[in-house]
Amino acid sequence: LSFFEDKFRDTTKIGGRNLVLFDADGDWNEGGFEKRTKELLAERERLKIDFELFLLPNNQSDGDLETVLENIINPKHRRLIDCYLNYESCVGQYNSSDKTLYEVPLRKARIYSYIDAFPKSNSQSERFKNKGDWFFENPEYWNLDCDYLKPLEAFLLTLKPETIQ
Repeated sequence: LSFFEDKFRDTTKIGGRNLVLFDADGDWNEGGFEKRTKELLAERERLKIDFELFLLPNNQSDGDLETVLENIINPKHRRLIDCYLNYESCVGQYNSSDKTLYEVPLRKARIYSYIDAFPKSNSQSERFKNKGDWFFENPEYWNLDCDYLKPLEAFLLTLKPETIQ
């Protein structure tokens, strides 16, 4: 957060509200909802800045953006993630406690592969590969009306749009 300290202060000076959306993470990377909350609130005190905080995936559980994305996949395409999980398992089976032959792909690769699996026009391929477009507007890929997004939606609805920077 120190990196954005000046921006936080500038936003506060003009009467805006600062928002921090951050991965809660989990014990897999020395994080977790409770630990990240304490760290970020301590940083808020240390920097003497104000911000509204929401920890992904749902402001109460361990997880991250990938957790959110996996839970908003269009259910009819869940099989793509299941295929990828089988691939990860297959790769991992060649490793032992004393020797790692292969790295199991990062979870980010799972989501990337999900989007990459869909046929796309040339312009869509360009947007995806070169501009990082994940096509969130496409209900064929994502279910943005699912209950999993309700905590984030509720958080965002508590904010006055004219004060968000």
